[in-house]
Amino acid sequence: MSLGKFIGELPRNGEQWVQYAKRAGLLHKSLRHCKELQSGSCVNDEQFMLFRTICPQPIYPDYFNPADYGLDLTTASNILAMSQGFQAYLNQVGTNNFRGLGEFGTTLVQQTDPLKCSDETPVNSSLISLLQALSLLPTTTTSEWRSTRIRLRGTFGNHNLRSGESPPQFTGKIKSVIECKRYLREKIGKAVDMQEAAEVVAWVSQYPDTDRSIKTHQ
Repeated sequence: MSLGKFIGELPRNGEQWVQYAKRAGLLHKSLRHCKELQSGSCVNDEQFMLFRTICPQPIYPDYFNPADYGLDLTTASNILAMSQGFQAYLNQVGTNNFRGLGEFGTTLVQQTDPLKCSDETPVNSSLISLLQALSLLPTTTTSEWRSTRIRLRGTFGNHNLRSGESPPQFTGKIKSVIECKRYLREKIGKAVDMQEAAEVVAWVSQYPDTDRSIKTHQ
């Protein structure tokens, strides 16, 4: 069996992952056994399986419950309700009126680009612009959103897993990674899930969570 491609659908749970791993002879192997690790956008089935990752069915917005993740959006909702710029932005979505929206004006302009382009770059830019505009609202957050691409690299034995572009000067902590595509996830298939898994694996490897490691060994 070729280990390049042998997964029809990605494993949705642990039991399914074990079935796939047994079938491919990967149950007792790790990323150190890969002859060569592909970059995030070129991950093959063998490499994905050795990430030991499962991909449950996605939760669509209508079924998202913030409380399931310990989130209370009351404060955020109140801030957005009081923001004249954000409310004006909502009222102008779907129109060609980009003026008088303050920090959200550029966001609305950029959000028209993905409708005209086949590249994912404007999709990334429009999302980053929206997040940056939201972060400028009066809150207590100390984080910021950046459009700069950062190369994440995980090391496993003598092999390196890379994801992203050339590294910029970066000294902060990564709290979230954004991955945007031009089309809906359903149209792209499993490739986007595999790429996202590679990014998270490289992220955790390069910036390990010290507190989590301590708790694991207690």
